[in-house]
Amino acid sequence: MLSYCFNSLLSVAVNAQVTVSPSVPKASESITITYNATGTPLAGAAALKMHSGVVIAGPSSTAWEHVIGTWGDSNSPGTMTNTGGNTWQITFVPRNYYAPAGLPSNQTIYRIGMVFREAGPCGGFGGASNACLEGKNNGADFFIDIAPDDSEVRFIAPSAEFFL
Repeated sequence: MLSYCFNSLLSVAVNAQVTVSPSVPKASESITITYNATGTPLAGAAALKMHSGVVIAGPSSTAWEHVIGTWGDSNSPGTMTNTGGNTWQITFVPRNYYAPAGLPSNQTIYRIGMVFREAGPCGGFGGASNACLEGKNNGADFFIDIAPDDSEVRFIAPSAEFFL
């Protein structure tokens, strides 16, 4: 069994715009991804989608597979909930969420790759000629690392000998 040691974290910031809770997300447990659209082309949007896929090629790969939804389709999965102002959230169990896109039940998920977009229709879908407004990580995709399902988190304190 793998162990992760953290001093104390409730959620992990992927960067200033994206956080994930719990701090050690697992493929078979519910996770919440929060996106702050402030200062992005999506600031003030009426509705947002998370366009995403899983990374199964390895822990440092950036290749998405088992992508959920169709770019620009307002009926695609990935609808986010506005939690106030420019902050949006989506909660799901990764293994279940990506299963309809063909993710095998025993496949290791190393990461989730994502971008955020206006809800659409846009990007050529449904005859819409306007490009979809996107929220990215300085022009790149956002990635969240996924811990193995058999991992555990241990919160530890330094021993008394640590403080002299």
